Parts: sequence; structure tokens; C-alpha cells
Amino acid sequence: MMETSRTSNARESPPRRKAKPSRFDGTRVKVIKKNGQVALVNRHGIDYTHRLTELVDAAEAIKGDFTIDTEAVFINPATKEVEFTPCQT
Repeated sequence: MMETSRTSNARESPPRRKAKPSRFDGTRVKVIKKNGQVALVNRHGIDYTHRLTELVDAAEAIKGDFTIDTEAVFINPATKEVEFTPCQT
């Protein structure tokens, strides 16, 4: 029996890396839209609607009534850094 050597032109794949999810420290809020009105409240019932106007604008653009339980994070537009404090004031 004659042995043959096989060569491969295929490149080796780079090692696969597991993606690490980004983790942000924010505040938990419920985005509630009912009859066209949007409210944001935290888990203690404190109204955050006036603090997170970008979320209100986004919710207004979505059709229908809904409730979304989520984590809100403030990103400072000047520094592009995540800040927790504006969610608390």
C-alpha cells in the first residue's frame, strides 16, 4: 500500500472568541404606553418621564399600547461615557 501525502490550501480559521456582552449600570424602568401617553416609572413608582425624554420620544414612535420592563442608561453626549447619576436626580 502506497501512502500519499495530502496538502491543504485551506487556511486555518482563527480561534473563535466568545463575545462578552456589554454591561452597563443604569436604573430599572418600566416604559408604559397607553392610549398614546407614555410614562416611565422605576420599580418604586417614581416618575422618570421628564428625566429620560429620549426614551419617551422612542416609545411615542412605536404604534400601540405596551409595557416594557428595561434598564435605562444615560450616556453623556460630551464624553460618550455611561453615567448613572442623571438617572437618579
